[in-house]
Amino acid sequence: MNRRFLFIALIAYINLTAFSQVKVNLSDTQPSWTTVLGGSVLTTPVRNSTGYVAAVEGKMLYAFNEEGSVIWKHSVSSKPDTVSVGKGGMLYLITRGTRLSIVNPSGFELWKVNTGFTVKEKPLPGRDGRVFVRGDIEISCYGIKGSRRWHLNIADQNTNIPLIELNDGRLLVFLNKTNSGQSVAYILSPFGQLEEEIVFAGTVAAAESCGQGVLLSFSDGSIGLCTVKDGKTISRWVLNKSETGFSSSSVIVPAAFSDSIAVFASGSKILYINQKNGAITASLSSSVNAASLAFKGVTAQGLVLADKAGAECYNRLGELVWQARFNPSKAWEYLIVTDEGYIVFCRNDWVIESYRIMQMTAVGASSYREQAFSHYRELYSNTGITSSDMLGRAVSKQLSEEIAAGWKTEDFGIKEKQWLSILSNEMDTLYYDWMTANPAQNPYFRQNVAYTQEILRLASESGICLYQNYIANMLKTINDQTMTMTLAKNAASIAYDPKGDILNALAYKTMHTPPKSSDKMFFAICDATYEICKFMGKPAFFKKGNEILTYMLNPQFNKKVHAYAQATLEKIMKLNI
Repeated sequence: MNRRFLFIALIAYINLTAFSQVKVNLSDTQPSWTTVLGGSVLTTPVRNSTGYVAAVEGKMLYAFNEEGSVIWKHSVSSKPDTVSVGKGGMLYLITRGTRLSIVNPSGFELWKVNTGFTVKEKPLPGRDGRVFVRGDIEISCYGIKGSRRWHLNIADQNTNIPLIELNDGRLLVFLNKTNSGQSVAYILSPFGQLEEEIVFAGTVAAAESCGQGVLLSFSDGSIGLCTVKDGKTISRWVLNKSETGFSSSSVIVPAAFSDSIAVFASGSKILYINQKNGAITASLSSSVNAASLAFKGVTAQGLVLADKAGAECYNRLGELVWQARFNPSKAWEYLIVTDEGYIVFCRNDWVIESYRIMQMTAVGASSYREQAFSHYRELYSNTGITSSDMLGRAVSKQLSEEIAAGWKTEDFGIKEKQWLSILSNEMDTLYYDWMTANPAQNPYFRQNVAYTQEILRLASESGICLYQNYIANMLKTINDQTMTMTLAKNAASIAYDPKGDILNALAYKTMHTPPKSSDKMFFAICDATYEICKFMGKPAFFKKGNEILTYMLNPQFNKKVHAYAQATLEKIMKLNI
């Protein structure tokens, strides 16, 4: 039986890998589906957790799926210039050239700010929920609630190369000036501190972040990888133009097929490169012109490159999977290629038109990966200070007031390194004292509940995604009603709950707490549920939020809790998300 199964699996594998190429001329093909919107599409559709999102005339955002069905549509305050995807499926919009806004995955605009300068590129999401925006000479950083963390003016920036994140979380800011023809860049910390100037091995034409560092394309056809190792920025590998065979700069597709493979394309030539060591794993020729790409990316069917004339898809071995020639008589502005093999054209007559090139077979799963959160702890000022019976509170009253005022007054800049370092140390100790330490030993934070509440408040107002797990785990585990109410208030203040951990903890706490407990505690849970549902906007969050609030309508809860839960449900309904 096992041998027969292996033989069948081998035949299936051969059939999948030795397939005949699919070649389609769209001039002779009818669309698979069409969708008429309320205006022309203004920007290339982007993909988030709810589907594909396009900005449309009339200050509208439309989300649609691979079959063309409109999932939602919402108005925004101004016509978007750009739409990009951030952490947790959030959308960043630039409107009127100078305004930055964040829109949740269901199209609800959460906040907008005037940056004070013309933004020149799509916002760059940071690791912990912060976001960076850049103008000609300006760079600003904003938190997840829209407060500006810092602002810098850096003259002579090369805005043809966007802000790029290094593998340690710091940023590369390329400059127009050169050193003997070699590109120069500043390294900028996520806290707004210029740290050093570096010189590259040639003139950099393009750059893309990857897990190992920053992939580089040079104007002479060379390619390379810049990385941070042991705190130093080094060149990990370089392939000169005689090794690449490129006569000019290339476009880059990082993390193609896996985290270890990158794609470089120049003219008609495509190279698959091992990102770790620079080894060429495949070389192929394409009829798509890499110098005028309308689309580049990896779908579940393979690597797809498209220009105005056509598109081609290649598998991980560099073999052609399918090829499509476009209808030259049909004008379009933007296109995307989906996992299911659809080429979707956004035409300039309010129509989205889609052609299915190849049926989905036993190829990859969805290519969509929501950007993961992490932190910058390795870049903090390592104070090592924590509260204890011997030393007392690590965050003095004066420092606590400074941090609280800083979160509210903005532009605190480099001070954040110290603040986050000491807050993270305190949250680690606080968490241990309440979750792990033996209560009989009367650990410091259990003795000092008011100070515990003070640290939790400072952490929840920090405007980044760093302390959500602490809040969620403590909510689920700690039975003290005063602490539960405090944690729920902190959860409402944070609101940003990308994985739904806090909302799940609120549900657990609601359903495992005696209904005769404090009304104010249940009120705080209702408030936190509303704020998280409003901010995150995903259908799964509304489902969980409804479960929490409708559970409080059960007869074992008193009339005050019933009324508060019912009013909160109505508030959520009025959001019309």
